[in-house]
Amino acid sequence: MGALQVIQDLLSLTKALLNPYDRLSWFAILRAPWLGLTTSDLHAIAQFGGDNSVWKKISRWHEIPNLSQNGTERLERFVNNIAYSMEVRYRTPLRELIETTWSLLRGSAAIETNRETACVNLYFDLLTTHEYAGGLNNLEQFQELVFDSFIPAQQQNSIKDTEIPVQLLTMHKAKGLEFDHVIIPGLANRSRSDDKPLFAWHERLNSKGQARLFFAALSATGSEEDSLYALLRHEKEHQTLLENTRLLYIAITRARRSVKLFATVGLSNKNQLLISPNSLLGGIWRELERERNGLNIVSLKSLIEATAQQKQVAKNKLPSPTPIRRFQTLQKLDDAELKHLAELNQQSDSEDHNSYEQESNLTARIGEIIHQELEDYTNSEEKKSYLNSLSEKRAYWSLLLLNVADSKQELTDSLEMITESIQKTLGDEDLNWIFDNNQKECQSELSISSLHKGKIQNHVIDRTFIDEDNVRWIIDYKSSRPKGDESEFIRDQTNKHEEQLRRYKRLFEAMEDRTIKMAFVLTAIPKLVEIKSRQ
Repeated sequence: MGALQVIQDLLSLTKALLNPYDRLSWFAILRAPWLGLTTSDLHAIAQFGGDNSVWKKISRWHEIPNLSQNGTERLERFVNNIAYSMEVRYRTPLRELIETTWSLLRGSAAIETNRETACVNLYFDLLTTHEYAGGLNNLEQFQELVFDSFIPAQQQNSIKDTEIPVQLLTMHKAKGLEFDHVIIPGLANRSRSDDKPLFAWHERLNSKGQARLFFAALSATGSEEDSLYALLRHEKEHQTLLENTRLLYIAITRARRSVKLFATVGLSNKNQLLISPNSLLGGIWRELERERNGLNIVSLKSLIEATAQQKQVAKNKLPSPTPIRRFQTLQKLDDAELKHLAELNQQSDSEDHNSYEQESNLTARIGEIIHQELEDYTNSEEKKSYLNSLSEKRAYWSLLLLNVADSKQELTDSLEMITESIQKTLGDEDLNWIFDNNQKECQSELSISSLHKGKIQNHVIDRTFIDEDNVRWIIDYKSSRPKGDESEFIRDQTNKHEEQLRRYKRLFEAMEDRTIKMAFVLTAIPKLVEIKSRQ
């Protein structure tokens, strides 16, 4: 299956949507039949936008210089089609993301055989099986799995395959198999038995049926060869030749239609072939000479001259152009497709989505990192050493952000923002009590389920505990950054998250009877903002 172009295109589409920085995959889908950009257009895109991701470059398609008119028209429609997928990636099931995108790009129109249809369905099944949090836990492992996958036997029987597969096997591995044509090269190569080992041994039975071991060592250089060593070596060579001849017979009989045997041998001063008796060719040469009509002996000199002549001819010719397999026109999204994609990007029926989930993927990933670090710090027994080790975690954060940042500068700015937010928040003495794990019933990332209108809803509370005054605190972490006046930023964040915290409060009020206070921590400032209870 891995050799099918339609699967290569689907795999490239998957890798591109999961990682805007995967240049090879992005250029592969720009070349695929659903878009089919020319080499010159691909070069124009590569030269535009510096080190930005390919997605960010083509998002500004109207600014790309030297892009052909046809390429501009195609790229515009392609960007409009795939923009929805980039918005909802990691927030919708991976199979639905890839299958929907592939359908919108009219990928099914490139399918020509039943085999390709079966492979596409199997690929989507693999996505379902190996999906992890809207992506793939191990992309390299998944790619190897795709390359090693095959069409189920019941589907293979009903498919007419016009391809000619070639398999490279040793003679040992070919046992029990059959092929239309068999090619066996290197028949004149000497076996390893031509080399003199340091020791030689052989076990055989004597006249009484008792096992005896014969052992001899290689004689010193310049001295006469030990007779026992020579005998044992001769028997080993003969045994190896017989075994190799048996394997050659097995290899030849694997063919249904034809066998081609190749060998390269030297010539003596008398222009006779020099064939080693310890080679595969030596074992069958007598029989081959009887069938001289089937032999084709060509001098190595003539082969070298012919090859050199072909290379010279090739130099004088311009390279053949690479044919582009692409649709003549790209279709725009119809109303039904636009409606479906809009639904994918809408907030789900659950009321418990944090606000950063509705923002960009980068902002969401930054929030996840900060949340995780605050939780790890709270659970840490050595808080001082934990703070000192933050700088060592930047490489790990960089890996988490790499797929969602559009440029190296954006990645660098995000890492600085994460580091600064965590250091400021954890370094603020007024906030230390929030991360004290000695508080009563303290929990981080507390999961609670509730039933609302017949549906189960899952809620995750960043931090909760009971203080020394027997007051339950419900605290949420918010990683948004102020873009203007700080007081206005706090007011906006309060309006944005107040209902979420009140919902958490109602959950606890249904479980316990005590005073409950709500607040959220703005990690970028940093500041604790308490939500007052309604009278």
